[in-house]
Amino acid sequence: EISKRVENAFIRNLKVGMKDFSETFKDGNMRIYMVIENPGNSFTQCTEDDFMDYCWVYVQCLPERGANEIILTDVRVYERENPEVKSIEWVKAKKTLESELPKEKEEFILAGGSKKNELYEGLSSNFFLFKNDKLYV
Repeated sequence: EISKRVENAFIRNLKVGMKDFSETFKDGNMRIYMVIENPGNSFTQCTEDDFMDYCWVYVQCLPERGANEIILTDVRVYERENPEVKSIEWVKAKKTLESELPKEKEEFILAGGSKKNELYEGLSSNFFLFKNDKLYV
């Protein structure tokens, strides 16, 4: 029941965001973010319209890429408190990290662990690499 109300609110907001995006940017790929703020009362008591007031969809242009283009990254030591949830606090911290990104770099790869040498994820992407013909995710 609750997941259906969230899904319906997301779809309603997504339709508006994609319509506005496609009218402004005729061609191009998009990245879609969904943020749901805690409404302050129990999620189980929220109606679909309640979720509409606390649910945002952000649509962003993806940069054009050449087939063999290299993306320059930098590593930043930062561990998310709860990496399973993309919370409002994470969105705020991400904005701060993005503002610290050197101009020539496009992405931070986040690292942590006891020795600060475990690679977790990118700021705006999942991180993976191939080494010795093996995929690491």
